[in-house]
Amino acid sequence: MVFVVVGLVLIAAYLVGSIPTGYWFARYFFNIDVTMHGSGNIGATNVARVLGNIKYFFLIYFIDAGKALAILWVAQRYAVACVPQPWQQSLLCCVAASLLLGNGFSIFLGGRGGKSVATLVGCVLFMYPAWLVLAMLCCWGLVFAVSRMVFIASISAAVVAASLYWLFASSLGVLLGVFLSLATVWLIWRHKSNIKQFLAKKG
Repeated sequence: MVFVVVGLVLIAAYLVGSIPTGYWFARYFFNIDVTMHGSGNIGATNVARVLGNIKYFFLIYFIDAGKALAILWVAQRYAVACVPQPWQQSLLCCVAASLLLGNGFSIFLGGRGGKSVATLVGCVLFMYPAWLVLAMLCCWGLVFAVSRMVFIASISAAVVAASLYWLFASSLGVLLGVFLSLATVWLIWRHKSNIKQFLAKKG
């Protein structure tokens, strides 16, 4: 029974992560396919750019982060408590990884997806200490204020959060550190096109 519950939660996490919030929002309310405009990404930044209003950035961002928070809460309540203590942190990390995988390779978009920034923020909000979340957000704000580029701010914030975890919070569990480090690598990989374009302009 435990394996069934765990399996269902992991599948649910993937499906919830797969929900293409920005794509569906722009398609339903504005009849616009955001994958055909701007950067072609379905995330909050491109949706706001294509629709021409910054408020849509915050709307899509909060919904995507909220999805991650919601499924992690469900997992904590109904699945994590069902497994032995030594495996609980592992399961929570697996649920978070399923969310990121769903966001990056959405079943609803034939394997296309977003860049996982808001989803990762939702995971960090649920799984890590408040001071780490605050440090991550402050880093994002400072880097964005200087660079004016969301992807640079997002990658920088993730790198700083992972570094701070290993420096000051590793006692909370190695698995949490490993997940955050791998999620940071995932974030960088998902932004590889942005990085290439940025380096090409600089070159």
